[in-house]
Amino acid sequence: VKPEDVPLNLRASDTSTHSMTLSWTPPIRLNPINYRVSFDAIKEFVDSQGITQTQIVPRRVITLDPQSTLTTIDELQPFTTYNVNVSAVPPDSSYKPPAKITVTTQMAAPKPMVKPDFYGVANGETIQVILPQASEEYGPIAYYLLIVVPEDRNTANKQPDEFTEDMIIGNKQDRETAPYIAAKFSHRAIPYTFHLGSNEEIGGFVNKKLEPKKRYRIFVRAIVDTPKT
Repeated sequence: VKPEDVPLNLRASDTSTHSMTLSWTPPIRLNPINYRVSFDAIKEFVDSQGITQTQIVPRRVITLDPQSTLTTIDELQPFTTYNVNVSAVPPDSSYKPPAKITVTTQMAAPKPMVKPDFYGVANGETIQVILPQASEEYGPIAYYLLIVVPEDRNTANKQPDEFTEDMIIGNKQDRETAPYIAAKFSHRAIPYTFHLGSNEEIGGFVNKKLEPKKRYRIFVRAIVDTPKT
């Protein structure tokens, strides 16, 4: 490889969940008529059924004018490692070797899970529920929280995404019908079925006894294992 034909200092100056910004400097000797940027990926992840999936992200090619040494590429997938090539196209359009880097986009919240399912009442005190898992397509799951919302006019119309951490953890003393965390499970330890209301401590939270004749909503929240900066 003649380094004077290759773009120099190729790097990803910025990444997000769905984009990356690439920059480089011109080759030492070659005056290109264009720059050609190409990228693709092969991705493995564990889906919501616990099965490892392989996803092939097809190659995309972008042609830029010779003055461009900075470009932002959009419509990428979260938590995906892309193989990026940038080559300088000479006046005769002959092949020149590319500069190469790998770029990983940032993690994102997982795709919505299926709802927990009601399985039945056990011994008149606990409710057996089926718990869903999240796909790790957008990033590894650190842990799951099982959140219980007792029937209450203040929360009756709220969707799961509207319950902030402060609303769930910050109001323990507020009122009996406040939402609460019943259990915390590590990403590989979430059970398929669960007895709600056993009064046991699970992952540092109490799976409180349920009151007879009272209605409850439950949902599972998956927390992505984002790197600590």
